[in-house]
Amino acid sequence: MKRSPDGKDTSQEWCEVDPTEGGSPNWGFCEATLDYDKVRRKVRDLMAEEIPEIKKIRDEEQKLIPVGLKLLETYEKTFDK
Repeated sequence: MKRSPDGKDTSQEWCEVDPTEGGSPNWGFCEATLDYDKVRRKVRDLMAEEIPEIKKIRDEEQKLIPVGLKLLETYEKTFDK
């Protein structure tokens, strides 16, 4: 068991911090270190899960573009006289 600067036993790491007004201690418990490799792996895995759905939506969109263009052409022939 580690001891914090105030002498208490703790399992947490402590860090020196900027002193605050009012005489508060100039230490606090450290924030967890961010594991950027872990974050990148998680994002990569999440993206890999979404890619098939994105491709499916893109393929559906590509099929609808000619339909939309045909509707626009019909609209213009009908109302833009």
